[in-house]
Amino acid sequence: MKDYKKNMRLALVCFLLVVVLNFFLPRLLPGNPVAYLTGFSEQDMTPAQVAFYEEALHLNKPLAAQFGFYLRSLLDGTLGHAVSERALRSGADGGNAVWDYSHCPGNRGSEGFCL
Repeated sequence: MKDYKKNMRLALVCFLLVVVLNFFLPRLLPGNPVAYLTGFSEQDMTPAQVAFYEEALHLNKPLAAQFGFYLRSLLDGTLGHAVSERALRSGADGGNAVWDYSHCPGNRGSEGFCL
């Protein structure tokens, strides 16, 4: 029983470390976090799109508030529009799945995902 508790504590510490690193790494890397978090090049986006993503990702708020939004989204399962609202439609070639990117700012297509 002692080993079980020790392993559970270690697993919890590792999980929390991964959560914290997943939040902070895009913000600590050089460059704009919008590019890292969206997968789009900053040069390919208009200033309006950059502002949209900064607002959607809460990058215009203090770091503590950003972390709070991040934790809340992990707890309630809202992992962003890319996961929760991107429409999956069947293709014309026998029902193969194709992602529909028509709601993306600038209609990005299959170049990457959007919020």
